[in-house]
Amino acid sequence: MTLSAAQGLPAAENLAQDAGRMRAEALPMVVLYSQAGCTWCEEARRYLVPMSSAAETRDHALYRQVDIDSDAALVDFEGTRTTHREFARVRKVRLTPTVVVYGPDGARIGHCRHEAA
Repeated sequence: MTLSAAQGLPAAENLAQDAGRMRAEALPMVVLYSQAGCTWCEEARRYLVPMSSAAETRDHALYRQVDIDSDAALVDFEGTRTTHREFARVRKVRLTPTVVVYGPDGARIGHCRHEAA
């Protein structure tokens, strides 16, 4: 079981398939980039998990989690098989938590990450 499954946020598995739904329903995707032992990631999940299931927000976006320290299988937006770790590396995500909003073509349309004080 991935960290995201244990915490209630759906793990990214097939983003190409998700993109089809995003196009059909005109939805963005909110992705939490996380890693094991990240206490700030737990804080982010405390907000995102309820948003992913609350009636007033769940139909306005898809919510997924990518674990940057995991070799779990993932199909990216282009349909290429990869891993969570490699997907994050290619997108230059090195800090966690990072929250990115993607459009159905896989383009980043917004992001936020924790900055050390």
